[in-house]
Amino acid sequence: MLDPGDPISNQQLPFDGGDDQRRLVALATSLGVAPSDLAGVVHHTAYEEALTGDATAVSPTSSRKPEDAFDVALSINAAGPGRQVAYLASRVGAVDTERLLRAAVVRATLDDLHLLEDLEPVSDSVAAVADGLDLRAADLSVLAHQHSLDHRDSYLLLYDNAAMLSDIPGAREYVGLHITRDPTAGTFDLADQEVPLWPLARVWLLALGCPAPLYPAGSPIPADAGTVRIEHTIATSPDRYSLVEDYTHNPGTGAIKTSVILLDHQDTASPYRLLVEDTFTTSPTFTYRVVEHGFATAQEASEAFEALLPPPPDFAVGRLPPTPPSSPGRRRTRD
Repeated sequence: MLDPGDPISNQQLPFDGGDDQRRLVALATSLGVAPSDLAGVVHHTAYEEALTGDATAVSPTSSRKPEDAFDVALSINAAGPGRQVAYLASRVGAVDTERLLRAAVVRATLDDLHLLEDLEPVSDSVAAVADGLDLRAADLSVLAHQHSLDHRDSYLLLYDNAAMLSDIPGAREYVGLHITRDPTAGTFDLADQEVPLWPLARVWLLALGCPAPLYPAGSPIPADAGTVRIEHTIATSPDRYSLVEDYTHNPGTGAIKTSVILLDHQDTASPYRLLVEDTFTTSPTFTYRVVEHGFATAQEASEAFEALLPPPPDFAVGRLPPTPPSSPGRRRTRD
């Protein structure tokens, strides 16, 4: 727990939520929240705060430059869950902090949220999408979710645990889901988007009206400041990027490599951005790193992308392999 006599806590963390703060710290303790569960959220929140330069906030990052935010977040995370909880509550509020705590250690599935009870799809096409999600619901872990004040709209960031078993090579592992309810008519509408990186789901939901940032709690931790910067830029820039090509290699060993080509509509010199994310879920540090490369032409970016692809697997005699990564049947969004 936070020590009331700790000058660092009192001077640098403005959140004096009284009972709320004590309740949240007690909740974190009862849930067994570890520093790693909230570390990624703290990194992204600190970076966003440093960018906004909120002069009214008396907190570790309010007077810092964005490039300093990573080290500040490291110090908050090193101080443990009590410090993390106080910081997050000061920035995103008690309600969202509690949601983050619960999501970090109790990984709900889409089935667990019961978001569509007593409602009917607004159309046959929506019914088809809902049926597809229903079949996958037990495999879709909820990484983060937000709701409008009137609870008519829900915005969810999901992780597809079954994607690595897909028949589609390089299947995308993240899903953005937007649900709109009409209680008067007793209907719902929804839209979903599969993406290879979570910031792409967040920016898609942001464009649909998501009222607050979505950060995946309990997930791997960004390994460096460059990763946080790249993810934040993507996650907060609607209409800036178009997804050209992607491939996720998840062999089930804990080492995951995701390669993505984005077209940056604001960069005229090197508009094709190749992002390479390496995640190490079995390492002691439970980290991931995103590296970005710029290319002037689609051909250059595609050649670099293809060089990162894994070799095709061996298959038993008599079995047909799935579509090779370089074939026209591969996941592409290029026109």
